[in-house]
Amino acid sequence: MGELDKYKGFKAELAVAETFEEIRNIEIKATAVAKAAAEFAKTDMIGKKEQDEWGEFRVGIKAKKGALLEAKFPKGGDRKSKSSKPTLILADEGITKDESSNARLIHDEPDL
Repeated sequence: MGELDKYKGFKAELAVAETFEEIRNIEIKATAVAKAAAEFAKTDMIGKKEQDEWGEFRVGIKAKKGALLEAKFPKGGDRKSKSSKPTLILADEGITKDESSNARLIHDEPDL
C-alpha cells in the first residue's frame, strides 16, 4: 500500500470516527506514518507537498478530537450541578488537560 493510499484510508477512518479511542488509534497510526515520511524526505523519496499533507491531516485529527471533546465535555463542565450521578471526566477517556486544551484550541481556531 502506497503512502497516498494510507493517507486516503486514514482520512476515511477519521471522517467516520465517533469515539476518542477511534481518534486516538488514527492519531497513533498517522503519527507513525508521518515520521516515516519525514525520514523518507531526508533521502528525497517524498516531497514537501506530501509531508505538508500529512501535517495538515494530523492537525485535522486534533480538530476532530476538539470537536468531540466540546460535544462530550463542554467547557466549564457541570460544575454547578449537585447531581449525585457520576459524570465522566477527561481522565476516564485517557485525555490530559493539556491535550484537551490543545485539541479545543485547534478546533476553535482553525486558522492557527
